[in-house]
Amino acid sequence: MDEHIEEGKVKGYYETVFAELVDEEHLSLHAVSFNREAWYEIDTISDLAEAEKLFPKELSETLIEKPLAYGVA
Repeated sequence: MDEHIEEGKVKGYYETVFAELVDEEHLSLHAVSFNREAWYEIDTISDLAEAEKLFPKELSETLIEKPLAYGVA
């Protein structure tokens, strides 16, 4: 990512950098299963607002205090 930033490539997605790293065999990614747990991808403030409508406040507070743990290899 540092190279992209230094080259002024700052209007793209981090997934683009990850894809390049995978192609160059500098990064290996593995899938993580959330076992049908509810989730919402948040990329923008409006995404956050929509996600907040879907999850009860109690759940959000619990996750902030004790985040879900997952492994990335």
